[in-house]
Amino acid sequence: MSLIRACAQLVIGITTGDQQHLSAHDKAENIAGAIRLFHVVCADGNLGRHHAYVSSLELLLSAYLWLDQRKDEAFATLESARENFLKFIKVVETGVARYSAPMVRLAEEGLPCDIDLAWQDYRTMAEDWPWYNIPEKKQVKQEMQADPRWAQWVAKLQE
Repeated sequence: MSLIRACAQLVIGITTGDQQHLSAHDKAENIAGAIRLFHVVCADGNLGRHHAYVSSLELLLSAYLWLDQRKDEAFATLESARENFLKFIKVVETGVARYSAPMVRLAEEGLPCDIDLAWQDYRTMAEDWPWYNIPEKKQVKQEMQADPRWAQWVAKLQE
């Protein structure tokens, strides 16, 4: 799982660092590919402690989907990020990340935070969006916040 995460981080670093050669579409596809790495290994959808990391990747993905004019997909991805973070909170409540997919079912990992910090991070997802420092952040966030779906998503984070 650490190797998968390192590979994803490499893809994200290259993708967010290339401001000249990659279009918004290319960036969205690269980020989606990084997310798929986790689902290849955890084919049953149980990402354990990595639900939080995938959630952060989905926040970033939503920005590039928006820039690629895939606005409905951007908001669907925000909702997926919220749901993944809720799955992470359930993992934190158990105290240890266990996996059930065949390739990793014997693995166990500790958790990076306690339940209070997990809930705090969940409730501030809208403020922390897109979780990464990208040049397009301000423009995209203003545009997305103008869409009524943003307020609906933020309201779910406060429930």
